[in-house]
Amino acid sequence: MKLSGFSSAIVRTHNKWSEKDALTYLRSTLEGGAANVLCDHGDKVTKSLFKLTDTLKQKFGGQAFADKHRIELKNRRRRKDKTVQSHHADIRRLAALVFPTANYETCEAMATDVFLMP
Repeated sequence: MKLSGFSSAIVRTHNKWSEKDALTYLRSTLEGGAANVLCDHGDKVTKSLFKLTDTLKQKFGGQAFADKHRIELKNRRRRKDKTVQSHHADIRRLAALVFPTANYETCEAMATDVFLMP
């Protein structure tokens, strides 16, 4: 599972968290539909970091996740209250979510094409 672009193992190592610490942090930061996973599944899932992250990946990751962001990217237009720089950063973020396995240059080229669309 990715946390803000970093793997959860890197975050755990950096913060010197035990599995229990990481599970507590993850459970306390879930919002919206992701938080519903805590109610929808029993202790067997919600008391295990591995099982909880796996369940979240199955529910919110994969192709459905990429498709959702692809639609967002396709329809993204700059709002009047956004700067050009923040709009470009938002498009780059969405492109990275749509094409998670693409290399940097490919992702940048796709983001630039979307950014330049009328």
